[in-house]
Parts: sequence; C-alpha cells; structure tokens
Amino acid sequence: MPNISRDQLKQLQKKYHTDAAIGKRLGVSRQAIFKLRKQFEIPSLESLHEKRNREISHLAETGIDPIKLAVRFDLSLTQIYRIINPKQKECTMRDTKQAVYRNAHELADTLKSFRAKGQTVVTTNGCFDLLHAGHLQYLSEAAELGDILVIGINSDASVKRLKGESRPLQNETDRATIMAALKPVDYTLIFEEDDPCAFLEILRPDIHVKGGDYLPENLPEKAVVEAHGGSVAILSFKDGVSTTKIVEKMQNS
Repeated sequence: MPNISRDQLKQLQKKYHTDAAIGKRLGVSRQAIFKLRKQFEIPSLESLHEKRNREISHLAETGIDPIKLAVRFDLSLTQIYRIINPKQKECTMRDTKQAVYRNAHELADTLKSFRAKGQTVVTTNGCFDLLHAGHLQYLSEAAELGDILVIGINSDASVKRLKGESRPLQNETDRATIMAALKPVDYTLIFEEDDPCAFLEILRPDIHVKGGDYLPENLPEKAVVEAHGGSVAILSFKDGVSTTKIVEKMQNS
C-alpha cells in the first residue's frame, strides 16, 4: 500500500484520473489504489463523471442549448456533444464554407433575404484568438437577442496592431472558421480596420453587441449603428476568463 495522504491521493486523481494510471505512477497495482480510495472514502472520478454525464444528458433532453451546458459544466462543446451523443465518435460541426466572408457588401446581400422575412440581425466583433468559456456564454446571450448573429473577426494585421507583435496565435481564416462553426453563430466577416465602424456602416445591424465593462457612449460604433435605427447592447463577460490571461498562464507554466 503506498504511503500517501488523502489530499495527495486526491491531487493524483485530478492529474491522472484513473486508478490504473495512478497505480502506474506510484509503481503499485490498480487494486492497491482502489483499496486506498475506499479507505479514504474518495469516490472514483469515473463515478463522478457518470453522475455528471447523466445530469448533462437529462438537461439536454429538456432542451437546454449545448453552449449553455458547456459554460455551466466548464467543458468544451466537443465533450458536451460526446456526452449527449455517446454513439457519435466525433462532434459534428456545421459546414462553414458559405459562412465566412471577407467582403461586407457580399454579406449584406446575403442578409437581405433574412431582413425581408422580418428577422433581426445581431452583430458583434473581436479577435477571438483562443475560444474559451467566456466567449461561449457571451455568444449564446448575443444570439438570443435576435435571429441572425454575425461576428466581425479582426484580421491578423489588425490584431497585431491592437494586441502586439506576438498575436494573433491563430490566423484570421482559422479564427473565422472556428467561430462560424459554433451553433449560435450564422456568419463571420474578417475585417481589416481596428474598429468595426466600416463594416457596420454596410451591414446596418438591428442590434450591435459588445462584451465587457464598456459604456455605450464611449464606443465609436454607437453613432454608426444608431444612425441606421439600430441599438447597442452591452453584455458581461465571464469573470476571470480572457485570452490574455490564458496566454500568460501558458507562458508562466
């Protein structure tokens, strides 16, 4: 029997997940770790995950959006879909070939058919260099404000000017494609400017959304949106989560 404390075993469990993996790390059998867990009255991660997965499946059956489940349980969308559809080996992402634009006028033409049906167009914009839980929560809330959600993606050159020479971490095509694959998102548009005013002048959204502690009157795009009868909405980001913080943590690890 390995000579470790209850807290040490719990830490090993978080890192290695299974009794077999912990046993291999400590040079003992899986059965020895099993007995030690029973002694310390520590449930296996497998049993905890099974309980969590049952809850996720139940909530999904009630109609809760997978994006909201990912935020609530701090899991990726891929993990959520694998739990909801265990027989499906990979998460199916929607086709993005017709969803990524580089020309705002072409996207505006696409949006005409939706507007003709009286549907509401919502826009937002950002670098979206590393997708995280804060983004998922924000985009889910933004999508609920209307019928069509369009995301303006800062080009590589624009991100470099705004964030520094070390950014972006992913190129503009990859970032736009990843965002377009998300369920709440209908279209993405790569734009070259440092702010969204130019493409908003063309798209003329019904609602433009920003995330964070902005004041609408301080946003340069407010006048553009309101000049065409639209409005600006401010949504809060998830506390303590940002691409910058993730990058800093990676660099310091």
